[in-house]
Amino acid sequence: MTNYRRELNLTTALSRVTYSANGVNFTREYLASAPDQVMAVHLTADKPGQISFEASLDSPHKGASARKFDNQTIALSVQVKNGALKGESLLHIQTQKGQITVSNGKLIVSGADEAALYLTAGTNFKNYKDVSGDPATMSQRPIQAIRTKRFDLIKAAHAKEYQTYFNTLALDLGHSASEQLPTNERLQNFEKSADPSLIALYLQYGRYLLISSSRPGHNGLPAQPANLQGIWNDLLTPPWGSKYTTNINLEMNYWPAELLNLSACHEPMLSAIEELAEAGRKTAKAHYNARGWVLHHNTDLWRGTAPINASNHGIWVSGGAWVSHHLWEHYRYTQDRTFLQNRGIPS
Repeated sequence: MTNYRRELNLTTALSRVTYSANGVNFTREYLASAPDQVMAVHLTADKPGQISFEASLDSPHKGASARKFDNQTIALSVQVKNGALKGESLLHIQTQKGQITVSNGKLIVSGADEAALYLTAGTNFKNYKDVSGDPATMSQRPIQAIRTKRFDLIKAAHAKEYQTYFNTLALDLGHSASEQLPTNERLQNFEKSADPSLIALYLQYGRYLLISSSRPGHNGLPAQPANLQGIWNDLLTPPWGSKYTTNINLEMNYWPAELLNLSACHEPMLSAIEELAEAGRKTAKAHYNARGWVLHHNTDLWRGTAPINASNHGIWVSGGAWVSHHLWEHYRYTQDRTFLQNRGIPS
């Protein structure tokens, strides 16, 4: 393999890899589409019939099972061990020319000019009190919707929707010759040479991360706030349990939201605060015989608000006060009095 290059376009939220092998130039494009609710990979080559590969689905969850869904799609079903959650994921492939077969739970593509892979997922989670959802419906609905769509249309819709967030702020701190260097070299040279546009790029990268991991809800389902893992976590036992650490980490994720003109991306956290206030009333009464609500140093998908872990940090009653600052910040930047009256400081 030669001429290997990878890039992330912050203005379109598109990742691309290009390389050459055996006289053929290959391109791989990756995106996660909010409008179509799919993760997509697009494979192309500059010579016909060069796209051949196998694709399968697997999971670290014990008892996970893969199966053929149709002649272009495989499915993966998972159940959390001793847990309430279960899920389903579909991997669907479309090609230009070539052949698609399914064998032993794998999708096999041979001799195609190009191929597009679409991954969807769904769980039975509706909210922290309701796990009656249908994973199959959640994973199958997006696949049915994109079966007749070309990848370029999906890519265009993804970029257009993403840019409604991203294009709300521009920052120009000046330019230098370092802009022509790869990012790793720019980082190495930063101490030795002026590169003001790297600062602007770093700020926009932070906005890209928040946009990509914190959006308003979809199809009537609430979205979850970003945590230390963003929203993508590949481990069964992740650091800090992949929880929301409310003594600083959760708040840090959202400090830029209003300041950098991403008020809409604040919504998952604001919705979570409302749920935490509801759950925290019970904890305030049970633990302290107090009015109001309380949140300790971390919480999770189930909106736990009681002290956990060790006494030297678990019995920390200020989480509710910390997160409530975000309600006021949202009002300060939006001047939305309806939000303030109904959600920020409800009667």
